[in-house]
Amino acid sequence: MVLSTGIDMDFSNTPPLDAGHIALFDMDETLVDFQGPLRDRLLLTQGPEEVFPSNLWDMPDHWYQRAQAIKREPGFWRNLPRLQWGWDVLNICQEIGYDIHILTKGPTTGPQAWAEKVEWVREHLPSATLHITDDKRIAYGRVFVDDYWPFMELWLRHRPRGLGIVNYESSKHENLVSIHDGMDVVRERLQEAFDMPLRDAIL
Repeated sequence: MVLSTGIDMDFSNTPPLDAGHIALFDMDETLVDFQGPLRDRLLLTQGPEEVFPSNLWDMPDHWYQRAQAIKREPGFWRNLPRLQWGWDVLNICQEIGYDIHILTKGPTTGPQAWAEKVEWVREHLPSATLHITDDKRIAYGRVFVDDYWPFMELWLRHRPRGLGIVNYESSKHENLVSIHDGMDVVRERLQEAFDMPLRDAIL
């Protein structure tokens, strides 16, 4: 899928690709606090007799339509704040020497949202390589950092020697490590993945 964002892209400062040491990072709820601002905005629309949805990923339709309207507002995606756990992992990856790639699913709210994701990354991570996609499982990396298990599960099926970093319990898969296991454990597993010979990493 090819989408024009209306932004002039300058690739003159694009870092050289280190194909053997790519770390993929999700944006929403990994590097970016998406649910907090959305929840705050939705609360402003709550009627006195309405029950607020407990799961913002699976809302009744009338709440979903409100959320979609909020996400279409200019600046919503561009102004989202950072989420600390993802940045803690990213900082470790940078210290080890990984090539940082941002891998994010394109919002369903249209081209403006895609463009604002580009703007956010260019402001906060100007040296990172950005991929906006409808299918995360096709992306190569030694490491994938993502909060959403269905995306992680699909990626691990296609990258059986890849390492997944998550913010929930890690017993779902032998190649998962959670921040709740401790950041020393996360750093150790990231270093092991970095040191793996390229042939072993990609086969």
